[in-house]
Amino acid sequence: MLDISETEAAYIAGIIDGEGTLTIRKKKPAAKVSHRPPHYSVTFSVSNTEASLIHWLQNRCGGSVHYYENRCKNCRPYARWDLQTQQAVALLQQVIPYLLIKNEQAKLAMEFLAHCPRGRENPRSDNRVALEEGFWLAMRWLNRRPR
Repeated sequence: MLDISETEAAYIAGIIDGEGTLTIRKKKPAAKVSHRPPHYSVTFSVSNTEASLIHWLQNRCGGSVHYYENRCKNCRPYARWDLQTQQAVALLQQVIPYLLIKNEQAKLAMEFLAHCPRGRENPRSDNRVALEEGFWLAMRWLNRRPR
């Protein structure tokens, strides 16, 4: 459990809803080990051109910050805050009640982490890979762009 107040949890939820990315990443193995199944992991980040916001998130919740130059010549550089799995779990447990837009993604990410714990389970069973693929497809559907 993170040491944040209910007010901060609600504020962070608003930031995540507006500026955050919460997804399940599918990483295919390198060509030399292409016989292995893909690796799936929860990806959680917030990007913003206001670096002070990103640093506040890092100070309150942990994680790492990365800086990027924008490819657009008239656009400002931005910072991205990333959380690793255990930190993401601790934060999501506190902000889920306040998430309006990314509530379903957060619940699915938590379910994925509960059913597909990380570790060096190599080779993973076909059933486990199929379960992870199902979670990935469900998250992909939740994150689709409206047409």
